[in-house]
Amino acid sequence: ETITSDSNILQAEIRFAVRHEMAQKLTDVMMRRTELGTAGKASDATIQAVANVMAEELGWNEVKVQQEIQDYLNVYNVKH
Repeated sequence: ETITSDSNILQAEIRFAVRHEMAQKLTDVMMRRTELGTAGKASDATIQAVANVMAEELGWNEVKVQQEIQDYLNVYNVKH
């Protein structure tokens, strides 16, 4: 299953990055482990969906999810 309807990245790719590649940050997954952050501007829905999958895998609460999203947006100066 794709992460969102506007993406070809699979949810399984996000889970694999966390489980087997030790990805711990949304920014890492968006920019290095997938093409989501480099293939143009990711939609808000895609960013949220990736963060939600990572939250399931890493036990993040909503505060941590929002912090990771803000960190991603800040680091890459993404405007949404």
